[in-house]
Amino acid sequence: MVTRLLIISTSIATVLFPAFSSIASCGDRDELNVSVMRSTKYLLTAMVPPTVVFLIFAEGILKIWLGRDFAIESAGVFRLLSLAVLLNAIGYIPFALIQGIGRPDVVAKYHLIELPIYAGVAFFLITELGITGAALAWCLRMVWTIPIFFVICTKIAGIHLKALLENGVSRSLAVAAGLLMTSIAFALWSNWENAITGLLVGALLIGYVLLTWYITFDVIDKNLMKRLISETYVFLFERGGR
Repeated sequence: MVTRLLIISTSIATVLFPAFSSIASCGDRDELNVSVMRSTKYLLTAMVPPTVVFLIFAEGILKIWLGRDFAIESAGVFRLLSLAVLLNAIGYIPFALIQGIGRPDVVAKYHLIELPIYAGVAFFLITELGITGAALAWCLRMVWTIPIFFVICTKIAGIHLKALLENGVSRSLAVAAGLLMTSIAFALWSNWENAITGLLVGALLIGYVLLTWYITFDVIDKNLMKRLISETYVFLFERGGR
């Protein structure tokens, strides 16, 4: 169920692949810089809210779906997989980039090098922790894979990592990290009723939207969001009404 969130990143990557390919073929590195970093920011912004909901309501979701006993034993696994999926989603950007510039061999080579390391970590953690160890192993793999893979792919594509500071990605990462750490702490140490928890989660997400709008997004981002909202409204209500 958690991995279904990857439909967001898959949809975005499908669009980005031809876009990156076209920009790279023109040799416009500055435009490629901007496209990669802004895509990362938008994907992270879209993935954080559902991840927060899964982190905080993991036990409640499993309890409704599979029963109390299963929920007690598997809530931690659910949370670890939610974090892993979030990190995995971000990896779709460099994946689309490296495919778009015609270097799919880099992905294969990296995974061949990574395989024995991941296999060893997974074997140890599964032996010690069982199913929780399996989820932790995949989460740890994403923790080391995504930054390394991102750096490798951007270097091969000629992307400057300083663009992280120029296009708001660093601010987006900071805001997302703050919200995720708050959500994890809230999930692990709160014992409030569902109604109160729901209100607090709603407040967290509203705060995240406001911080994203006023801190993470610049003028270009805001104009893009306004245009998307306007086009969506026209499509759903005005055209639908006809």
